[in-house]
Amino acid sequence: MMGMKMMMEMYFHFRVGEPILFREWTPKDNTGYVFSCIGIAAIAIVLEILKFGRTKLITSKPLKTTNVCNCSATDESWEIPEIRRPLTVGSNSQSIVPFTKKSISDWKHIISSALFFAQNLIDYSLMLVAMTYNVPIFLSLLAGHTIGYFFVGPMMTFEETQNIIMADDAAAQAGGQANDNAEYIKIKVVGQDSNEVHFRVKFGTSMAKLKKSYADRTGVSVASLRFLFDGRRINDDDTPKSLEMEDDDVIEVYQEQLGGGF
Repeated sequence: MMGMKMMMEMYFHFRVGEPILFREWTPKDNTGYVFSCIGIAAIAIVLEILKFGRTKLITSKPLKTTNVCNCSATDESWEIPEIRRPLTVGSNSQSIVPFTKKSISDWKHIISSALFFAQNLIDYSLMLVAMTYNVPIFLSLLAGHTIGYFFVGPMMTFEETQNIIMADDAAAQAGGQANDNAEYIKIKVVGQDSNEVHFRVKFGTSMAKLKKSYADRTGVSVASLRFLFDGRRINDDDTPKSLEMEDDDVIEVYQEQLGGGF
């Protein structure tokens, strides 16, 4: 009963000699305790690598270029990479990839599912490790996550160059190639999950098009996206020029449930 009472005490402690996940994994001395902490940190690093690998696998699908036009007949065609959910600008309609035998038998989907299983197995196991309330082990767990993210985090930033045409194509051509670079601006769009998507767009590009391209790139509904710049909401007809944006400015993304508010 005394041993059961000690195991049920839910507060941080420094005890040595208690099981970690399995009865066989019980540090007997300080040396075993140190190696257990190193092992926990290594498992947390592996988890971060698994997360990155699965994300990389999902986003490595070859990009397909398609012409997408606004509902307005006066607007021009512009090319964007079509990912998984082609959406129509100016409309709430959404086309989702259908559930077919081919879609679930794709080798990338099978590997992604296996990685998803492994990721959740490790994730929940580490959650149980954290519930031991052992301070050194808990700190080792956090250190492992931090080290893993430190190395794979930068690789989770998506760099892409969008081929977006200005509304006034004649004026763009009249400017010539000499002024072409000056017409572009680099914008960083940061989602609620802190992932970043970098765009290179023209100053006259509408935010509706940028939002559309971001939705296609991340696989979310364009109708649920809200862009904010300098703390204020961006309208679809705003442009980098009207917002007086500069290179490497940041747009924050917030998603709302369809049919609801923030």
